Amino acid sequence: MPAPSSFPVQSHWRPFWYAFGIVQTENVNAKLLRGIRQKFHPLYRARKSRLGRVIIRAADRPAWISIPSVHFPVRGQLLTHKVSYGMIGSQERNPQVLAMACLKHFRFRAFWDVGANFGYYSWLLKSASPDLNIVLIEPLPDNAALIRATLQRNRFSDVKLIEAGASDHSGEGILNADEIGGATSSLDEQTTFEERHFGVAPRSIRVRVVSLDSLSEGPVDFMKIDVEGYEAVTLRGAKQVIARDQPILFVECPHPNRECLRLDGYQIVDADNLSRNCAAESTNFFCFPERHQGSIDALLETALREASKRA
Repeated sequence: MPAPSSFPVQSHWRPFWYAFGIVQTENVNAKLLRGIRQKFHPLYRARKSRLGRVIIRAADRPAWISIPSVHFPVRGQLLTHKVSYGMIGSQERNPQVLAMACLKHFRFRAFWDVGANFGYYSWLLKSASPDLNIVLIEPLPDNAALIRATLQRNRFSDVKLIEAGASDHSGEGILNADEIGGATSSLDEQTTFEERHFGVAPRSIRVRVVSLDSLSEGPVDFMKIDVEGYEAVTLRGAKQVIARDQPILFVECPHPNRECLRLDGYQIVDADNLSRNCAAESTNFFCFPERHQGSIDALLETALREASKRA
């Protein structure tokens, strides 16, 4: 299986690894990669059939898992988390290496993980920076239970879980929860991932919601927002904290116009392709406040080098 000449690092198995989302560089079309990974990933294929979903639900139990570059045991689901993260690490390699480059360069003191799922990015950054203060915000009860178990076992005194969804107000909301894994659950009223791809209606769960501006957790340097289509609402509820602290933002945003990311004084960077130029198919972006924009090129170069090493 020879590697095409367009790939910057030669590897006979490169196309195989790309197909499963294990590596990704700036020269590979992100949309094509996601399509191939979805088509061939065994869990994706299993979820397309009713029998497959029944089997996954029966086998996908909470377990203690080991994750590459995380230095302590983490509670996760046996299939959806151990297979996706424990065996191959992040499926978002370029955003991950950019996050780590920012952590090392700026020496963040505080990180907010908004839409934390089981806490992958929190545990990754905590392992790299043990003194980092972390707030995880996660509305799905099953995921919150996993995070709580990890906190209890590792006895972190500077990590806090807020079991709630992020919104532009505080109160209650309806979470549309996917049947398996919960990674694509959303407060957004549009169809969920499983509903779009498999025709499976989500569970509706009443959950607590909070605006990020209402939190009294102190200054934040770095904020990850992964809320499955609810980015604009979440950012509306974070105007004050963004204006006050000017954190670097790491946002998954599937909307084509990305209007919600056009914040005053911020520069958008394509994290999927590690480029200042944002590709139409990209969904992961870093937003840098003016005070950090002079470091963007150096950070992208560092991230590209690290991505090449991992390829």
